[in-house]
Amino acid sequence: TLYLTSDKFKCIKLLAKNNIKTPKTALIRDYEDAVKFIEKYNIEFPVVVKNSFSKCGLKVFMAKNYNELKELTKNAIWEGKIIQEFIDFKENGLYKDMRILVVDGEVVGGYRRVSRDFRTNLYLGNIVEKLNIDEELEELALKCAELSEAVILGVDVLPTKDSYYVIELNSSPGTKGFRDIGINADRKIAEALIRYAKS
Repeated sequence: TLYLTSDKFKCIKLLAKNNIKTPKTALIRDYEDAVKFIEKYNIEFPVVVKNSFSKCGLKVFMAKNYNELKELTKNAIWEGKIIQEFIDFKENGLYKDMRILVVDGEVVGGYRRVSRDFRTNLYLGNIVEKLNIDEELEELALKCAELSEAVILGVDVLPTKDSYYVIELNSSPGTKGFRDIGINADRKIAEALIRYAKS
């Protein structure tokens, strides 16, 4: 599970195979592969280029044209880079995605990460707002946990006007954002780990 969720490309493939909406994504070797991906799916710029094993929003970039894409796809084959359709989740000038925490088959809570940049990671200094989790979001998060076989899972979701897109799964999610909104995620995680250690 830890390996699966740390590999963004494998994660996206698993989710898409099981009819969970994700951005169109491809593992690329070079600029030519990236261009083929754009042409195959008739995708418009911007697109996202990232390392498949990147963390905390590091090594995640946006290409707004072919020149930027060419620069960002250098050494792609050596760095395990993926290219991804950009899902526009901006609301009133701010990017707001969602992080939902599932622990041992239970949705513990969630928050929205608020940023002026499309990279919303808290590591980059962004802030959080409490998320009201509806039935659709709860079912989505639980299905992701079931597919990944994760006891502890952070599910990152991009909301659009029409749908929810799962962008990433994390089996070792940070808990700072939950503490900021008054959810004791550390306790829930510790209790689950103790249960499994005893079983």
